[in-house]
Amino acid sequence: MSEHADPSPITYGLLQCDSEVGGDADVILEARQTLFRVQLRCQPPADYDQVNTIEGQFLSRLAGSEDENALDELGILLRPLCQPFFHTHAQVYGDDLESHLINPEIILQLVTKDGQSRVLELGLIKLILERMIYEVDVDGTVFICKLGGMDYDSFAREYDQVKKILDCLHRNKIIWGDVKAGNVLIDGQRDAWVVDFGGKYTKGWVSEDLRETIAGGLEGLQSLHRFLHL
Repeated sequence: MSEHADPSPITYGLLQCDSEVGGDADVILEARQTLFRVQLRCQPPADYDQVNTIEGQFLSRLAGSEDENALDELGILLRPLCQPFFHTHAQVYGDDLESHLINPEIILQLVTKDGQSRVLELGLIKLILERMIYEVDVDGTVFICKLGGMDYDSFAREYDQVKKILDCLHRNKIIWGDVKAGNVLIDGQRDAWVVDFGGKYTKGWVSEDLRETIAGGLEGLQSLHRFLHL
């Protein structure tokens, strides 16, 4: 066998596909214990094909429930394209509760270049770990587990980043309606990103009468401050 032979393919599962009618879609793959989110976007990156794209064809097919083969065919297309990322990032993190909760997610994007499909790596994200108590049932035996989370300084630094992001959004008349810990992402440089601008809100974080307002965003920021015990 040649020393330059391709490595053995890593098996994976297609967990789910989230798509919007006439909009974007995300496909979630799992290899070993690592999640890979493959984005399909209506608006491709500037350096790639803009019309008659492969991802655009799949977006049209996924939007309609009548095409039962679309997801299977997309999975077949992604199989060889994602293998390099599986070999780089896929890991087994362990079977304990904390291992599953801190499992990072690799963000990829399906694009088209000169009529050929490609997958780009966009980055790695982690959710801020929520300090919560979990009830875990194992074969009828209930265990109470507490996740310690990050230290105070880390929470304070990333909260300050979120506050600055929100200030910048508000100065530009942009509303982040669904302010909550689960919509704050931390990248490998320990920098905060905010996501989910879809017009929703979460009870307990933002009042219904303040949804989609600057005041609601500020209320959500206060809720985040309390949640992090700062």
